[in-house]
Amino acid sequence: MNREILLEKIRKLLSMGELGTGNEADIAMKKLHNLIQTHGITKDDINLFKVDFSAPVRKERWLRALLDMCGDFSGVCVLLGHKLFAFAGDEAGVNIASELYRYIKKEIERKLKNNNIKGRKPRNDFRLGCIITLVKKMERLGGWRDMQEKQKSIKKKYFSNLKTSGKYRRIHVNRQMYEAGRQSGEDINIRRQANGGNSNAGLISGLQAEVI
Repeated sequence: MNREILLEKIRKLLSMGELGTGNEADIAMKKLHNLIQTHGITKDDINLFKVDFSAPVRKERWLRALLDMCGDFSGVCVLLGHKLFAFAGDEAGVNIASELYRYIKKEIERKLKNNNIKGRKPRNDFRLGCIITLVKKMERLGGWRDMQEKQKSIKKKYFSNLKTSGKYRRIHVNRQMYEAGRQSGEDINIRRQANGGNSNAGLISGLQAEVI
């Protein structure tokens, strides 16, 4: 049985055992204990938290970079699906990653509108410039090593067989739009979000842009 499906089944049985009455609760708890013993499930496994977001089938490079940044900063994993993605890990980390994603995406879209940038590639290059500037800001906040270690342990324990978001080493962008995005990124304030994560910043390793 897929581990994620197994954990979801265990959570449902736990809920039935705690909220159910009489024979129904007893049966649920017996099934729960059998599954836990058979598969070696721990309390930490049951408490794994995940939030899904809808997304295009094609995940543009700027979106992948944004997801990596949010996951690395918060110490959680980024899972990619056909028309969705998810942050997964401990509840606090997932909540921080989710808030960071919503906030930064909204701010970048607002700056795109204010700069009246048209066209798919110019808009994507602008977005990427913003994100790389924000990565640098987060690196300066410190504490990223702890977040990376937490993220690695989550990947190894829960998602070693699943596709996770990958890093890009070389990204070709248009100079004008990329630089405009970098300048706009300087104006995006991430201090409140960083404080929400106890100032533990993540690091996107190996992300470089080749300007053309």
